[in-house]
Amino acid sequence: MKNQNKPILIFDLFHTLISFKADHIPGRSTSAILGVQEDLWNHLLWNYSGRRLKQRFSDYSMILADLCAELEKQGHPKIAELTIKEAAQARAERFAANLRRPSPHRLEAVRLLSTAGFRLFLL
Repeated sequence: MKNQNKPILIFDLFHTLISFKADHIPGRSTSAILGVQEDLWNHLLWNYSGRRLKQRFSDYSMILADLCAELEKQGHPKIAELTIKEAAQARAERFAANLRRPSPHRLEAVRLLSTAGFRLFLL
């Protein structure tokens, strides 16, 4: 059971191993598709994601709809359901494309952590 003695490193796959912006993943961002300024969208993600983080939603469209409802409460025009679904689909496609072709430097980082003796768990 020598594996049990290795330190464990747990981290989030998204924005740890995958970063649309840092890795220059092609495609429009969620905020661009929704017509929301990026800084406002990032503010929403950081400050209004409690229900998302508690896994209260079954798919990403529902997460986006919840965040868009918060935007509307703050005076932003209503975003059409079709636009929300388009943004969710585009995000899923960008994410999948990056999983199929991960950045070599990110794979190298995982290899180095593993070689250093960490047990890795990706969420």
